[in-house]
Amino acid sequence: GRYGGEEFILVFENTSIDTAHEICERIRAGVEAFPFPDSVKVTLSGGVCEYRGESITEFIEAADSNLYEAKRTGRNRIV
Repeated sequence: GRYGGEEFILVFENTSIDTAHEICERIRAGVEAFPFPDSVKVTLSGGVCEYRGESITEFIEAADSNLYEAKRTGRNRIV
């Protein structure tokens, strides 16, 4: 669901961190390859993390930290 103006949260229950990363990478690649009208280029950066019982705030902060790492290291990637 939408979390902020341009941020979304995806939750994959009973899914390993590696599988979650693979799913997000497929989504990222699909967005990049989609033929948007007028040759508009759209990309996606994402942060993946595993819930380990921490508070929801800490969990979201961990994902957010990975998102900003993806943006800082070139965008259009999943960290």
